[in-house]
Amino acid sequence: MENQQRKALMDLIARASYQGALGIFAGAGLSIDMMRERENGVLSKDRNPIALSWPLLLRECIDILGLEQNDYSDEKIVGLGYPQVASKICRDLINSEEDTAPQTYPEAALLLKRVISTCIARYQIMDEVTRKDYDQWLECIDPQWIITTNYDLLLEDVLGSDSLIITPNERYVQTAFQKPICHIHGTGIDPETIVITNEDYYHFFSADDYWQNRLPFLFQENLVLMVGYDIGDNNVSIAIEKGNNTYGTGVIDVFPAIQIKYRRVEEGDLRKEPYDYYTGADIDVNSNFNGICVIETNDLRTIFQEISDACEYYRVCAKDGAVDTEDVEREKASILGTLTPFSDEQTLEYLKERVCGREPEYSWRNALNGVFCSNQYFNSVLRAYNQPILDDCLISNLASLYFESREDGQFSYYNYTIVYLLGIIEVIPNRYILPALFRKICEVFSNTSKFLCLKDEEHCRHKGKGQAASDTWTGFLKSDRIFECKDFLWRIVFYYAGNDGYEEAFSFIEQSLQYRRDHIGGDFAFDDLLGYVKLLRRYRDKITNLAIASLICP
Repeated sequence: MENQQRKALMDLIARASYQGALGIFAGAGLSIDMMRERENGVLSKDRNPIALSWPLLLRECIDILGLEQNDYSDEKIVGLGYPQVASKICRDLINSEEDTAPQTYPEAALLLKRVISTCIARYQIMDEVTRKDYDQWLECIDPQWIITTNYDLLLEDVLGSDSLIITPNERYVQTAFQKPICHIHGTGIDPETIVITNEDYYHFFSADDYWQNRLPFLFQENLVLMVGYDIGDNNVSIAIEKGNNTYGTGVIDVFPAIQIKYRRVEEGDLRKEPYDYYTGADIDVNSNFNGICVIETNDLRTIFQEISDACEYYRVCAKDGAVDTEDVEREKASILGTLTPFSDEQTLEYLKERVCGREPEYSWRNALNGVFCSNQYFNSVLRAYNQPILDDCLISNLASLYFESREDGQFSYYNYTIVYLLGIIEVIPNRYILPALFRKICEVFSNTSKFLCLKDEEHCRHKGKGQAASDTWTGFLKSDRIFECKDFLWRIVFYYAGNDGYEEAFSFIEQSLQYRRDHIGGDFAFDDLLGYVKLLRRYRDKITNLAIASLICP
């Protein structure tokens, strides 16, 4: 029967999903697909030039850092892998004649990683249909975990509060309410975790690295869908090889790994049946095959839909999902009850009290503290945070406050907005601020900062209108509270520098950092951030206007 083995493979994936034994290993190709745009309602077949493959990302960094592209021509880097090219960039930075050139290799590596974070900051899903499609597919496929070598947070953008970010310095955890997304090569919101240079990979592949010892077990004990990687990618082959060496070859009933191979060819030129990664021979899925199985596609969305349909059909056949609807409604009512402090009315009441120097006994801020500072991992407030509704409440509050501030005479709302923004970033750790909420914070702060002034400016155009908000902001800059927000300030700098339309906000952040240094004697805690902002000022045109499309081979 035609495509019989393909159907058997889909059944195997669906069974693994149903049994809670399915994982996804995601590479750059997935991010590139998630950022495709629509033109006149039709999804573009071209790769979005904003989403960069590894070599293009390095080439953009070379341009931004003012190095010569000719020094990295194919002839001059022949035989070098990408990590070695990244290390060469670091060495060339040290030898640069620029006054601001880093003096040591660790400084150069950190600068490179910060530039990468700036480039990654502009990554976002351009098409709402795409976001909804991937959300639906991932919900239906229901992987127990996702491991990725991508630095971006596009998967978190799709899954929202159902996702749990895990960085290379953290251990794998499994929770009932959130899906772990393990960024084993780091994330753009924490540049120091990024694995990019040859030295980084040396440590990453060392025998005592946690993830090098954890991956073989995850790969051997689950069916793994590998998507967004080329055949032969070291990240894939090393994980599989270490898994085989850990278990040996005589283990019974081990799931295979399945690599989804993207090919830019016509449908008729694809191999329909799955085949062996090593030999290229067709395989019998039902023969307890436990190697690497390859299945081809020329459209990742088509294959995700095919897998999703198979998982849904398997669940229906297994009569899965019978739930007492009354229990669901009771749980929903309980969750919504914990969110009462997040209503627009309650939030405004709290802000008015806070501005007057009073702290209400129970407020949205107390509730957030309950989520992020409590040792009771499974209290009702923490469960509530795992519902996307909490982020929706925070976003709604921000939008309402800023909308009110635009009404005639409602100058106090500028202050309410700043107090609320600071409350969020002081209480919620940077790594837990998911993309949708983060973008709203960036947007609202950008708009509100136009009406702020730093107290010592001689001519403040909006003095009087935004004076209370300015007092709140400068008070924050002078306080020790700012230290808790340092990671967030780095992140917002990356975002404002990497995206168009934020020049004024970027400048205001720069002025704010300068203000703190000028007014807090002997404080150098933010000198590295201020220095990076000044460097970005020199290269900002390159960051936002670089003709990346010209680097992409047809």
